[in-house]
Amino acid sequence: MAIDNHYPNITWAQFAVCNDDVTTNFESLTRRLFQREFVEEGTRLHSNSNHPGIEVSPVIEKKQGDCTERRKISFQSKYFEHKVSYSQIKESLKKAIEYYEGNLDVIYLFCNQTINTCSKTFKSLEKILKDAGIEIYPISNTELLDMVAKHKDIANYFFLKRKGPDDLAISQVYAGIVVRDVGDVSFDQDNDNSIKKIDVALLESLVLEKIETCEKYIIDMNFTKLKAELKNVFIYDLEGVKGAETLYFYKALDDLHDGNSIEEYKEKISGNIKSDIEWVQNYFRNPKPIKAYSLGQHCIEAQLLVIDKMFSIQLWESVYLLCKDILSDESLEGIDTIRLYYGLTAFNLQKYDESFEILNSLYQRKHTEQYLIYVAFAEIKMINVQWRLEGIQNSERLVELINILDSLKETEQYVVNKTMVKLLRLETAYNIGLNDKEYLESAIVEYEEHEDFLKDDNSVKFFYGLCLELNGNVDKAIGIYETLNWEKEESVAIRYMICKIFTGSYKEVIDIFEKTVVDIRSVKLNSLYFTAWYHINREIYKRKIVEYIQFCENNFQDLITIASGIEDINLIKDNILPKWQDMINRRSIDSLSLQEKTELISILVVGHALNELQLVLSYIDDMSKINRFILFNIYKYLFDVCNDYKKILTGNNQLNSVEEIADKFLKQNILRKEFLQIKYLCARIKEKRFSMLKYAKELFDISHEEGIACNIINMLFERNETNQNVYMPYIDILRKSEEPVHCMALALAMIRLGKIAEAELYAYKALYFLDGEDEFNIYKSYLGFYSHNLIHYYLKEDIKRVTANTVVTLKENLITEIESAKVVEICLDSESEFDDLDNCSLDVRHINREVPLYTKLIGSGLNQILKIDGTNYKITQIQSRTNKAAAFVFKKINEYPEQFEGAVRMISIENPEEMINQIKELTDNSEYINNLFDLYHFKKNNIGLPIDYFVNENYDEYIDALNFLLYGKDQVMYAGTPVYKNERTKYYVPSLSTLVLLSLMNLLNILDEIKSLLIIPNSYNLFFQERYASAKTRGNVSEGKLVTIGNKFTIIPYGTQYIEIWERIIDFCDECQQYNINDNDRIAYTIGAEINGEEFVSAVRLHMIHLDALILCEKEKATFICDDLFFRKIASMAKIPNINVLSILLQYYKDKKFIVQIVMEFSKTNYLYIPLIARTDEEASQLIKNLLDGELKQKYNEEFLASYREAFKRALQELFEVTNL
Repeated sequence: MAIDNHYPNITWAQFAVCNDDVTTNFESLTRRLFQREFVEEGTRLHSNSNHPGIEVSPVIEKKQGDCTERRKISFQSKYFEHKVSYSQIKESLKKAIEYYEGNLDVIYLFCNQTINTCSKTFKSLEKILKDAGIEIYPISNTELLDMVAKHKDIANYFFLKRKGPDDLAISQVYAGIVVRDVGDVSFDQDNDNSIKKIDVALLESLVLEKIETCEKYIIDMNFTKLKAELKNVFIYDLEGVKGAETLYFYKALDDLHDGNSIEEYKEKISGNIKSDIEWVQNYFRNPKPIKAYSLGQHCIEAQLLVIDKMFSIQLWESVYLLCKDILSDESLEGIDTIRLYYGLTAFNLQKYDESFEILNSLYQRKHTEQYLIYVAFAEIKMINVQWRLEGIQNSERLVELINILDSLKETEQYVVNKTMVKLLRLETAYNIGLNDKEYLESAIVEYEEHEDFLKDDNSVKFFYGLCLELNGNVDKAIGIYETLNWEKEESVAIRYMICKIFTGSYKEVIDIFEKTVVDIRSVKLNSLYFTAWYHINREIYKRKIVEYIQFCENNFQDLITIASGIEDINLIKDNILPKWQDMINRRSIDSLSLQEKTELISILVVGHALNELQLVLSYIDDMSKINRFILFNIYKYLFDVCNDYKKILTGNNQLNSVEEIADKFLKQNILRKEFLQIKYLCARIKEKRFSMLKYAKELFDISHEEGIACNIINMLFERNETNQNVYMPYIDILRKSEEPVHCMALALAMIRLGKIAEAELYAYKALYFLDGEDEFNIYKSYLGFYSHNLIHYYLKEDIKRVTANTVVTLKENLITEIESAKVVEICLDSESEFDDLDNCSLDVRHINREVPLYTKLIGSGLNQILKIDGTNYKITQIQSRTNKAAAFVFKKINEYPEQFEGAVRMISIENPEEMINQIKELTDNSEYINNLFDLYHFKKNNIGLPIDYFVNENYDEYIDALNFLLYGKDQVMYAGTPVYKNERTKYYVPSLSTLVLLSLMNLLNILDEIKSLLIIPNSYNLFFQERYASAKTRGNVSEGKLVTIGNKFTIIPYGTQYIEIWERIIDFCDECQQYNINDNDRIAYTIGAEINGEEFVSAVRLHMIHLDALILCEKEKATFICDDLFFRKIASMAKIPNINVLSILLQYYKDKKFIVQIVMEFSKTNYLYIPLIARTDEEASQLIKNLLDGELKQKYNEEFLASYREAFKRALQELFEVTNL
């Protein structure tokens, strides 16, 4: 069959595209499959929040052919965006056992990811359920998709793009609201023709009363009650009674309204009212539009009857304009009735907002059912149109309004407007059905129960066809459309052709098109016609569509419509995008409707026209009005741009456009999760780590996904976060996870929090839950954990007795050595969560407290002999499971060295010469260092490098780097020129280079004079404490650092001076005022007008304390004290005043002896530049000698001295007018 070739793309990627809320819709999908496949037809499934572990209350399964006993069954629905979380499944199953053990036999487990039924994890789940008397049948991934394919309607609904309302061409021409009240009171006087007589005075009084009442009913257009009143009074002989002519007039109006003859009563009327009735009679014979001036010449009763007549014959535009004109005079009698007709004609002219406003104001004053039903009509239609054209969804209010209509079934207005009610019901069901299949299905069932006259109404049938189509019943929809007037109705022809295209009936599509009248062959209809040719003959398709594009080339809107149906993206790129690029401007975009703009956006997304997409989006103020499918397509396109940025981006311009588009949606809180992902990806590409963390946290707040929590913990770990409160939301979400990657993240978090025992537990869990499967990324993560926890592994173990959480090696105790002894390793896990006795992680057997052997082993000593299972074993080794885990990972490195490339470098020890060469290769980085020196000394750039570059983000080596530049042979340390001007400031912020320099030289006291003015960012504390702790630790685990010097291996010992240098800085910072700098400050900060601070520190691989120092300077208008010329240049770009430490010496100290001592001390180093200050010639001579000691020092200082001499010479000439010096 043709339909088989054009079946939906049944994949989980397609499912995610077609369903906004994938989790909810996956449950809806599996619920229907469960009902179709496993339970009897008609069985009602009951579900609510009180069903822990399963989706519905247990039901009896479908009868089997073999007459076996029917079991109680239910199902569990699990949708995972990434890999299966068996811990989540396990948690649900445990709940199912807790609440349904004994009342449930089978659980069907539906999952979009593959459930590995052979894995040990799944086997353990099976065992848990089996012990409770429950079986589990997993239906996952491709098996589940195969099941979906068996049910066409389910597949069509969940795996096809459900047409959003603004994608749909709906005919706007259908019956309007009916208000004509023909009345249900017969004027026959109960077949009693006798005329009753009463006193004339009483009769006249009765007539006057009835005139007043009847006038009110006519003005209200309530002919039912008018008839009843007239009937009651016409039982009397009214001949000659005062006021009787007015009642005859009203009776004539009533008869005209009903289409009856009025001659009998017209003869009894005279004067003006006779002229009015004759005018009305003549109008009814030849009705046509009328002006307010002509209408106003007659009495109000006659005016209203004429307006009613115009309304009933659908002169809606004329009634609308007439009422609008009349309503300018608020004093008129019958003004509310005129307002009613105004509101109803506005409805019938599809001015729904205006109609609702008018009718609702009437209802608020009148509070009658008549007005309520009209208000409900207008509001339902208004919301449906807003949904269709603007994407504004309000399903709850629509359901509420439909229920209001149902409550008014007995009213006259409901009865005469049944067609309108059914139309609105189906249109509402269509819109709500985009996301709620159950509501859609109920409307379809309701239609099938309608009376025939409603089912045969063409407008009702059309909307029924739409609902069938949306529900996946495409064949039935075709059957409906082909009965309608599709040859002359564009909207019907469009739906008919779309369904035929879906079923692959392309030749029929062409035939349908050619049978339509030429007048309805719109661009949309032509587009569908071309689509059919695309599948029949590509050459004809291409020729026809190129010709049609040329025909439409000057019409922006037509090009949008035709492009929306083009199958070949290259045709759009080659034939339409160039035209658009010339035509897209403010005027062309402003002239488009929202629907046309969204269609244009959709095409630009397909055509990968990022700049044009950004431009068009800038002309849409309310992004929520864009169809959600198009929103998701924008998201997917931006996602692809981010993932492929290396291929397509030149610089960051396009990436900036991606961010700006995402920002536009985020500001309006649209697809927040998706566009936050875009922001996160952009931040990751730009290495904006503060932004990455910010967006990840926002994503977590929305989704509470374990994977995001895991990423956040890793980011917090990288930035050395130690605040427990910051970690806790993410730790809590992962605590119960059995995913090894989550366990490793928790282990790292606990390291940062100083909870070593918990850290080791989670690291052990990561390996335990691998259960013997090799996962090399986990092994690498464990290595990282090992390196951060090295001090604890370094401590030697000497365990003499078996305790909890140890691994015991047992060797079979044989009497002779002839046989090979059996060796068994057993891990004693004290925690109850390690309850899998079949677990074989670490290549050992695991037992817990529930196993008798656990108790037997506890307390046993090394070399003790125990009888286990009839065999004598000797305890040969006892080690902690932590050390066993580390040994296990190192064993894997030896077995699979290629899997650890980049994490571990293996060195061969078989060939000594090769081993030496490999070590040299690892330790000799002289070429790299030489390149850095070239950059630092301005050989390859103008700005130089920061000292930080020499440590490659390992700030434990910052002292070594600065020390080498300060004292190394033929090196210099660029600190910039000291500032001599006495410019005082409110605050100073010392830099890393300044603090390390002064502590290294033991000269922190230079800053004593400004101690009260010093401020620092709070991030300094943690940074320096980490350096101090690391300096203390590394001496315990290593003798020193192995380097290659002069082709020889040298170990540079870790001395105590490092500890002392960092300790002095910590003590000094404790006395400074501290200010909090947060991530929002870091994200917002720019250096100058163009350089993003966050990108800067990432690109140059700097610690965030540098950024914090600059931010603090800017916030507090402080001066930056810095002895790294690179950062002084950056500060100048940011317009931050900056000086080096010797400037402080010059500005704040008066004691020349102290100043000279410090200057002389600095002159012995490679510090540039030194102020020329001396008290004696001898000191001056020594100072100059020091300044010229070294190749680079001599080069720079000679230039400096020459400049100094020249300046001194000019000063003398100016002061003493000396011309010959």
